[in-house]
Amino acid sequence: CTISMEENEEVVNGFLEENKEFHLISPIETNQLFNKFTTKDGFFMSLPNVHNMDGFFGAVMRRE
Repeated sequence: CTISMEENEEVVNGFLEENKEFHLISPIETNQLFNKFTTKDGFFMSLPNVHNMDGFFGAVMRRE
């Protein structure tokens, strides 16, 4: 899994621009355990140098 902005945040933001019925929601809304992995922009991200685990990215979206 990559943690590069081009392959993660930019892809999600592009999808959201083209699909207005979807909205990004904070991972914390699904589980409070994600608190330490939620970025200021509302994405899920683990970083090897911060969390001592593999890098991982996720986005939670809701269709309205």
